[in-house]
Amino acid sequence: MTVSFLVPVFDTEGALLRICINSILHVIHDRHELIVVDDNSQNPDTLSVLDICRNLSKPNVKVLRNDSNNGVCYSLNKGAKVSMGKLLAPVDHDDTVSTLLRDALALYG
Repeated sequence: MTVSFLVPVFDTEGALLRICINSILHVIHDRHELIVVDDNSQNPDTLSVLDICRNLSKPNVKVLRNDSNNGVCYSLNKGAKVSMGKLLAPVDHDDTVSTLLRDALALYG
């Protein structure tokens, strides 16, 4: 089972965004993916974290950007359209994903 973690982002404080993304990266395996959709952020701290994500050179990490601020639903739908997962897991930009999920995903996927 492939899981696509979808994270809509708009001007999130950099430290919070780093914690969120790192928690997902610790959970996903090569079969799962992280899709971050930036809703036209202007905050330099946010943009810096997104640049780091783009430069990870991991095929299962995608960073998309909206041309204008369109909202959470638009961003989630945009991420879902490019996802490869059978299961979509929306994650708020300031949430964390537990390592317990990593063990559960390993059992099923």
